[in-house]
Amino acid sequence: RASGAEFVSATPSRARLFRTAPKWLRRPCGASFGFGGKLACFSAPSEGGSTPESRTFKVVTVVTKPELVSRATKFEEVLSQPKLTGYCEEKAKQSPPDSLDGRIWGLMKTISEENPRKGLLEYLGYNTAHIQEEISKLTGQQEPESSAGEGEGSSSSESRPAQNGEVAKLTRRSLVVGDFEGAVQCCLQSSRMDDALVLASFGGAELWKKTLGAYFRSKTTNPFLKLVSAVVEGRLSDLTADFDASPDSEEWKEVLAILCTFAKPGEFADLAEAVASRLASASNPAATLAYAAAGNYEKVVQAWIEELNSQDDPKASGGGEAGLQAVVEKASVLSRLTDKASGPVPAELAR
Repeated sequence: RASGAEFVSATPSRARLFRTAPKWLRRPCGASFGFGGKLACFSAPSEGGSTPESRTFKVVTVVTKPELVSRATKFEEVLSQPKLTGYCEEKAKQSPPDSLDGRIWGLMKTISEENPRKGLLEYLGYNTAHIQEEISKLTGQQEPESSAGEGEGSSSSESRPAQNGEVAKLTRRSLVVGDFEGAVQCCLQSSRMDDALVLASFGGAELWKKTLGAYFRSKTTNPFLKLVSAVVEGRLSDLTADFDASPDSEEWKEVLAILCTFAKPGEFADLAEAVASRLASASNPAATLAYAAAGNYEKVVQAWIEELNSQDDPKASGGGEAGLQAVVEKASVLSRLTDKASGPVPAELAR
């Protein structure tokens, strides 16, 4: 028996290292489950084999629920297709009515279409074609309300709240789908001219022009808006045909000033002559001034000569030879200004 001192001083022997694990430590066989019901297993080496290559490996499929496996296989085939619209639609039909799962499949169906945003609009209940059809039915059943005077539209709206409520609903739905023309049509139907003009400003130049014309037509009794309408829409001939041309009125000045400001260069002469003709038909002396502004040399000279011949006393101021000289001077200057210098001299002046 070794003493304590001998035990302490004894050096431990060095552990022996093996290149391979001992046979008793090796697993004779084993198995492991994987995804999809796969089972991988291996067995002990065959007789006479000692290397890992002599072992037997197998991968088998363990089916516990055949219907689930069949469903998974079909789903893999669906995922291999370029479009999933049909599959989503089928799943939505198979879902219980009004269920969350069915709504989700319906939403995914719209997302899988060529135009997802349009499909999403229709899924949310905003079909542009249906909304336009409703607007057509509504506007065909009722005539647009009159809005000639301020306050008339509000009183009419109060008398027909149910109808106006339907129009307001269609207006909102049209705006949601970006149908500005339909929204404007609804506003015009309920005499909401201010809203119609605001919406038309976002719908393009053609819709704006159309809405502005409807606004002006609804304000025909307003003299100021009548003037604005003629200027904005370029209907200056309406002004020349409808103004007070009586001798006591000076409205012709405003009309002629508007022509100076807004008439196109090629239109001014004809429009100014229309003003002069209306003044002449009303025996307004200002017709001569309007003819002069229009550059109608013959008409102006004829008016001066008629005025000269109407003098009862040729020797009075402005008559006789002095008056004739004055007419000649004015006619000569006017001929230069209107490029009539080479034209014939009026017969009345030649005499």
